[in-house]
Amino acid sequence: MGHKGHKKRGQILLIFAGSILALLAITGLALDFGQYLLQRAHARRAVDAAALAAAAHFRGQYTDVATMRAGMEAAAREVLALNNIDPLSMRLITTLDIDPDTGRPICNDPVKRHQDPYRHVCIPLQRKKVWVQIEASAPMAFMRIFGFDEIRFRVDATGEAAALDVVLVLDISTSMVAESQRPGESQADTVQRCNPTNSCYPFEYVRAAAKRFAERILDLPCNDPNNPADCMEQDRMALVVFSTGWERNITEFRGTGFVSVDSSGRVIDRAKWFHIYDSSDTSSPENINTALSKLKVYPDATSECADAIRNYDDTSLCPNTNIGGGLKLAGDIFSPTTPEGLAGRPDALWVVVLLTDGAANTTFPTPEDLISGGDADRNGIPDRPLDTLPFGYCPPPLNSMSWYSTGRPPCRDADADTVRLDPTDPNFDADDYARYQAHYVACSPTNPDPSCAMPGQGAVIFTIGLGEAVERIPSYDDKPHGAALLRYIANLGDDGQLDTGTADPCFGVPYNPYVDKQCGNYYYRRSGSNLQAVFEDIARRVFTRLSH
Repeated sequence: MGHKGHKKRGQILLIFAGSILALLAITGLALDFGQYLLQRAHARRAVDAAALAAAAHFRGQYTDVATMRAGMEAAAREVLALNNIDPLSMRLITTLDIDPDTGRPICNDPVKRHQDPYRHVCIPLQRKKVWVQIEASAPMAFMRIFGFDEIRFRVDATGEAAALDVVLVLDISTSMVAESQRPGESQADTVQRCNPTNSCYPFEYVRAAAKRFAERILDLPCNDPNNPADCMEQDRMALVVFSTGWERNITEFRGTGFVSVDSSGRVIDRAKWFHIYDSSDTSSPENINTALSKLKVYPDATSECADAIRNYDDTSLCPNTNIGGGLKLAGDIFSPTTPEGLAGRPDALWVVVLLTDGAANTTFPTPEDLISGGDADRNGIPDRPLDTLPFGYCPPPLNSMSWYSTGRPPCRDADADTVRLDPTDPNFDADDYARYQAHYVACSPTNPDPSCAMPGQGAVIFTIGLGEAVERIPSYDDKPHGAALLRYIANLGDDGQLDTGTADPCFGVPYNPYVDKQCGNYYYRRSGSNLQAVFEDIARRVFTRLSH
């Protein structure tokens, strides 16, 4: 019995010792595995941040791809170091990477762009992506006994700079020559004098600032600027200009469609005076700059205006600031259901930048105009506008000389606070038309705010008022009609709803034509020489805004 008892006690001790060792092993393995999971989770968070930091360099205004890649890699490594991650290796791939076998962008290869790891940055197309993968290690404690000092692992993340679809809407009406007008000279004569030499001011300030803005938006460097297929710019810009609401050689113009290289680079160009330019090559700033370089201030056609006044006591063919028309064309470009729609990409941020030097005083034709005005051209403009008077949304007496001769505005009532959003209202005027089209551009297409008149495109709108006339309070009202309209559009264009009271970004900001200002998405500059900073600020705000 004694020997058997000692044997049993020995067995128990062995089992206990074995259990202790097994428990220690399990505990050690659990600790090592836990350490691995913690290190991997930390590394994943770090590589997420690194990918985002690298993607920010898509907006770095680099002149070549190699320098941009170097900036991305440096940014990624800096973020990893800040997170105490010292990777064993790091791999970075971008949308712009070149296939060493062909010397062409990998994302242009219909086969390779679907393969790992390129699918992370190439699919879907038309995106600005960077993929970062690191190899790191988690130190072991218990596993060192078995010769495993560490466990290596890989984590990756994809960062993206939001793509942009931007429509630039510019006023090219006769008043854009105000700073070049000589004493005793009519603005019509000034246009004829300064247009040929591109010396019409403030319009030349607008042109220069718009060109710089295009460079800021279409800022992705090209591997080979001489080879359009190698230019992978994913942002797109379109150009719309406006003046009157009826004259063919202005309403035929729909500006450029979205300039891009993702397919055919198609550009719409319908202005007789705009000239055809080669837009099938690239979406680089040079394309938009070419378009902007050919713009001219639009000379008023005075004969039809004079005939309408003399024979019909009607001024509706005379005004030349069709703000609502410009907004409508911008909205049409985003929409795939309109003739102009190319259309806005759901994964991009849609932006409209509207610049004008006055208040709305004319519109596109009404349905009745298209019935009574004879044969319409391809853009819906009747060929006999004198048969349609009053033209557009210019209800009597707003179209009469008796109204205009008292100093009140043509085709617009004398109260800036009166807003009608029903085109069938008999008093619906040019100012109402512009506000209505702002709803078409800014309101959500699927879930419009109760303040919206209709579902829209869901685009963000920035407005720029240029010149003292925008903020000067007229004798017939207590607020300037130009600034009141532009503030309204900017308010709606900020988030697709009209904010009131203190929620309105411009609440309490006084009207003053002598003081430059900015409130919300509305900017005012007394002189065109100060426009550059406005466009730069808009670009900065657009770059930091999340896509919808």
